[in-house]
Amino acid sequence: MAPFFLKQYVKGHANDVFEAYSQLLTEMVLRLPYQMKKIADASPKTVPSPNFDQVWFFYLCEYMMTQQTPFVRKQVRKLLLFICGSKERYRQLRDLYVLESNLKEVKALCEQGGHNAAKQVASDELSKNKSVRSVSLPYDSLITLIEHLKACEEIATSRTLNWQRYCEKDETVLPFLINVSYLLDEGVSSIILRLLQCALCPVSSLATQIQQPLATKQPLAETSEGQLTSKNRSKKPDNASTSDGAANSSLRLADEGDRQCFDVVDQVNRYVDWNVLCCFVRAFLFESNQSSVRWQAHSLIHSIFVHSAPSHQEALLELMWRLWPKLPSYVCKAAQFVDLLGYFVIRVPPSEQKAQEYVDRACTLLRDQNRILAYHSNAALYTAIQGLVEFDGYYLESEPCLVCNDPEVPFANTKLSSLKMDSCFTTTTQIVKLIGSHVISKIVLRIGDLKRSKMVRTVVIHYNNRSVQAVVELKNKPAMWHRARR
Repeated sequence: MAPFFLKQYVKGHANDVFEAYSQLLTEMVLRLPYQMKKIADASPKTVPSPNFDQVWFFYLCEYMMTQQTPFVRKQVRKLLLFICGSKERYRQLRDLYVLESNLKEVKALCEQGGHNAAKQVASDELSKNKSVRSVSLPYDSLITLIEHLKACEEIATSRTLNWQRYCEKDETVLPFLINVSYLLDEGVSSIILRLLQCALCPVSSLATQIQQPLATKQPLAETSEGQLTSKNRSKKPDNASTSDGAANSSLRLADEGDRQCFDVVDQVNRYVDWNVLCCFVRAFLFESNQSSVRWQAHSLIHSIFVHSAPSHQEALLELMWRLWPKLPSYVCKAAQFVDLLGYFVIRVPPSEQKAQEYVDRACTLLRDQNRILAYHSNAALYTAIQGLVEFDGYYLESEPCLVCNDPEVPFANTKLSSLKMDSCFTTTTQIVKLIGSHVISKIVLRIGDLKRSKMVRTVVIHYNNRSVQAVVELKNKPAMWHRARR
């Protein structure tokens, strides 16, 4: 049957060689242009080179993304890599297509949730000091949205330069992500903030990001390509030529990432409205209950400030001072905001008039808060008790301040047996009823009895928040369950 059918294919389809006709035809269509390109490159003077236009890249990338054609993925990867000429160009082209496809779906889902209407009311909600999370999606759509964002996050974290190049190419991506970050559910915000970090923050700072105030951070040594400080030069061995090459390539990547940071930050300054940025600062530096999210927003605002022109730095400083009067409503949650404001004031020396205005604002706020404490109905009683015993807190209040409490509880590894109240089994399912409500970050599954004939191929995790007397009531009712992860 050669050369039309391979020997291995004929053995597998002895009864009917055309049984997998569509698969066979697709494979042949992919092999032909590869052979044509290979022959043309081998003898360019006699055989003209085939022309692969943009449509070829589109369909090959589609084959790489779709889950319905795993049988041709190897041939598609081989042909696409051969057309691109290098692995770097191949990864860049594939990543750009994956990012474009996933973000297109993200925008479509946000439109279904009312993103345009939410943008119009954001400024009004900000002036009324209300929450501005206005894009509401059904659970299934929200899960689909998270999957698309995680696909983008995987590329952004592993190949950050490709993500920055895409953001630089499409000038609508970053304004959209900044705007939608505070309009979506809080569980999605951390993924969007991570995408914004990879686009706006230098690659070197992403690898060694530490959650600490700007005042305590040590300044980075300023080195140029191919240069070392005197301290490092003295420690450099004589036979380190290989490590020098790796270091130089890392410096080149870091320099390219820094240059692109200036370009993408310039996009933010040109296309993001200051009211939108004000909503972003308030949502993530004030209202977020998670310190990790506040530190993510802290690094983003800091990077925007550092990579902006002096005029935009002054505008950002003025925006922060506009939010200064809201500080008493958020108390300890505003620590990152105060750290940024202090850093901005030092980096942008204001005029004498502006400096006096800033001092008056700060002193007025502190004076008002001290007056409230001094004239509090229980102030004298607290002062008398503190002279007798040591205590930290205001235990005599009938209406305690909920903002002062720290709602964050760290995650802890717990065995399922200690949380299990009841369980039941089917042939393919285990249903477990927990003692109470829990926030689950990850699940670690250990399989001890390994058998080649009976092995788990796929684990699908579902959850249900319904309260029932017995777990049997939820058995064989798939419509009542929500899929968490596969």
